[in-house]
Amino acid sequence: MVFLNNDVRFILARPGDDLKKIGREFGQSASSLKRFNDLEAKVKPGPGSKVYLEKKKARHKQKLHRVKAGETLHSISQDYGIRLKPLARRNGLKPDDALPVGGMLMLR
Repeated sequence: MVFLNNDVRFILARPGDDLKKIGREFGQSASSLKRFNDLEAKVKPGPGSKVYLEKKKARHKQKLHRVKAGETLHSISQDYGIRLKPLARRNGLKPDDALPVGGMLMLR
């Protein structure tokens, strides 16, 4: 089933899915999916994780996000359907920086 988030199409990964398998099913290359989802090489999406089928937006309609325990910039970018690098730049961070719980992130 295909869903929409921030006007961007995504699916939820199933057990055993990898980018190659998802790509075949939806007519995308694994490298495109890797790029759309800001993933490193050889990363396999876990069951239930969002896998975007097209390029995410640079911004979200919502302005701010309060960081919860265990969240990363990558997980937040996936939750809102926004690209990782613009999100990091907008907040003066690097994509792999740790986030303070309770801190605020600008989404647009």
